[in-house]
Amino acid sequence: MQMNETYQLPQGSKFTFIVGASGSGTTMMTRILGNIPRSIAIGGNHNSIPQDDRVARTYTKKFNDVTQTLWDRRGTVGGFLQAKKDLHRIIHEFAALPLNEDREHYVYKRSAPFLLGDRHRPDLVGLMEMYPEMKLLVMLRDPRASTFSSYRRDFADTLKQLAIICEEQLTYISAQLGAIEPSRYLIINYETFCQRPVEKILEVAYFLGLDKEALLAEIEREQISATQNQKWRQRLAPEDARFLEEFFTPSRLKQFHRLAIHLKM
Repeated sequence: MQMNETYQLPQGSKFTFIVGASGSGTTMMTRILGNIPRSIAIGGNHNSIPQDDRVARTYTKKFNDVTQTLWDRRGTVGGFLQAKKDLHRIIHEFAALPLNEDREHYVYKRSAPFLLGDRHRPDLVGLMEMYPEMKLLVMLRDPRASTFSSYRRDFADTLKQLAIICEEQLTYISAQLGAIEPSRYLIINYETFCQRPVEKILEVAYFLGLDKEALLAEIEREQISATQNQKWRQRLAPEDARFLEEFFTPSRLKQFHRLAIHLKM
C-alpha cells in the first residue's frame, strides 16, 4: 500500500471534515450540518444516526477508533497504513447501509487534540490528499475561550498546559492550511457565527453545496447565543483570566497567522 494513495468517495456523495482547536464550536457545527435532510453526522463526539439503528450506530465507534489509530503520534507505520485502508473500507460500508440509501452528505469532526492530552491530532494534509473530493471546514474561536472550554472539561491538568496545547494546535492547523488548496477549505470564526448566524450559515451552505433553507431552519432550532463567548472572563479566577490575556499576545498570534487574521480579540 502506497503512503500517498488516493481514494474515491462513494459515488454521488459529499464529505465534510470539521476541525478546530478543542472548544472552538466543532461539535455545534457538526450538529447543525448533520441534522439537515440527506446529511448525517457520523462520529467525533456527536452523531445524528437514529438510536434504534444498532448496525449503523456501530460505525460511529469504528470511525472514532480508526481515526484514533490513523492520527496517533506514537503509532507505528504498519498501524498507520492499515488505518488508511480501514478508513476507506468503513466509509464505503457505512454509505452502503439502508439508512443511507438517499444520503448525499456525510459529516465527521475531530478537534485538535480530540482526546485527553495531545497524543492525537488530525493530519489535514494527509486526509485531503487521500480524498481529493473532500472539503474542510475550520472552526476558529478566540483562543482564550477555547482554552477555558477545554479547561472546564479537564482535557489536561492545568490551564497553562491547555493554553500551550491550544497555541500549538492553532499553529499546526495554520501551517497545514498553507499546504492545502484554499478552494477546499472554509474558516468560520465562532464569535462572528454566534453574532450573525444567518449570514455565516449561508456562507457555509454555498461552500458545501447544501440546502440553504434546511440550514436556516436548523440554525433557528439551535438557538445560537453570543453570551457564551465571555465565560472565560466571568468564571476563571482573576489571576487565571489575566494569564490568558497576557499569554495570547498579538506577537504569539502571528505563529498561526492564517487563522489569526480571522480572529476578533
